[in-house]
Amino acid sequence: MTILNGDIVVAPIRTTWMEDVRPLLSHLTVDICLSFAARMLFFLPWCVGVGAAIVLSPDHLHEVAFGCGYIEPPAGIRRFAHWAEYGWQHVAIFLGLLLCMVWASPSTGLLVCLGLLALSRYTWSSFVVDPTKPLGQDDRQTIYLLATSTWMTGDAIDIVMKDGQIYAA
Repeated sequence: MTILNGDIVVAPIRTTWMEDVRPLLSHLTVDICLSFAARMLFFLPWCVGVGAAIVLSPDHLHEVAFGCGYIEPPAGIRRFAHWAEYGWQHVAIFLGLLLCMVWASPSTGLLVCLGLLALSRYTWSSFVVDPTKPLGQDDRQTIYLLATSTWMTGDAIDIVMKDGQIYAA
């Protein structure tokens, strides 16, 4: 309310927040709400699964990371950049779960950790870097290059561009 020249002028009534969000709420359905709730509920287990796939089964990383619908699969150098940015966090969440298992039940947790360590060693023992593959084309090679350089030492990977593709130098 404003007083102007002795007259009371009533300002237009401002809409409430409920009227502002009403168009957004009109598009909500039970399916959308349930889908959102499921995504929230399963986000941390998905992160653990992606970390486990990185460490234990990099050949199936694409299905685990991008098959659940949390993110769209990037391609090429963007895929390499995605794993460079977020891969270590997934591995840390997976290792955090293992640490919690050891803390909750030391004997069982250590047994599980030793079994997973053996599986990881077996999975990665036959891997050889193929310098003819562009960065981001092979998830296993991407994870190996990142784990042996960027994630552990903080060093950047030297890259070379050939024929429109980007390769590790």
